[in-house]
Amino acid sequence: MENETGTPPPEVLKVLLIEDSPAEACTLRRFLETMGFDVSEAPDGTSGLSAARELVPDFIVLDLNLPDVTGFEVLQVLRVDPKTRDIPILCSTAEADPAGLLKTASLGLKAGGLLRKPFTGTELSEKVWDILRAKRSSEKGAEALRFLEKGALRIDLVSRTIWVGDRALPPLADKRFELLCALVRAKEPLSGEALFKEVWGGEQDGNIVAVTVQRLRRDLAGFPILRLLSTAEGYVLCV
Repeated sequence: MENETGTPPPEVLKVLLIEDSPAEACTLRRFLETMGFDVSEAPDGTSGLSAARELVPDFIVLDLNLPDVTGFEVLQVLRVDPKTRDIPILCSTAEADPAGLLKTASLGLKAGGLLRKPFTGTELSEKVWDILRAKRSSEKGAEALRFLEKGALRIDLVSRTIWVGDRALPPLADKRFELLCALVRAKEPLSGEALFKEVWGGEQDGNIVAVTVQRLRRDLAGFPILRLLSTAEGYVLCV
């Protein structure tokens, strides 16, 4: 099936998230899905290793502070297993001591990078992009991952710039940007509940979706080719 630009849709890259905190896993999943990944989760190191061998994902985000085994032990096993040794891995930690973060390098386990919690979706996106670009075999998929397109609309998920043809939109606030991305990816109208779950990561809370949609409409007002419609089935972006 071809997309609105007449070109085959990009391959969706698979990411495995190994994170024991349900709240942080929910936030990371939302960030990663906004970037275009197909996300699978594992709540501890043991299940993470099993999932990595079974799924052989394109990318792994690994928490170093796990309840059963340390993230360093998981990293070590992944790097000696022929099925998983070449998978790009981004480590995350709440470790406050920067010297402690140097363990990864000293162990020589080839982690692609490390983020200290808390971090933003933009920081995560930039780090993922850097790591995927460093792996030549993933470069084509990483390029597809970086951009969202629908008709004349093109969104750069790393720089968070938005173009309609040769015109750039003014920068959008975080939630409006994420809401626009969700609408671009959607294959069918999205209800307010579905949008809240995808953008805010929980059950619907008051009229925040309707308010954010209204603000996004004002942002798009200078681009009549973009129409954010409310239908009986939900919200839909027409380009």
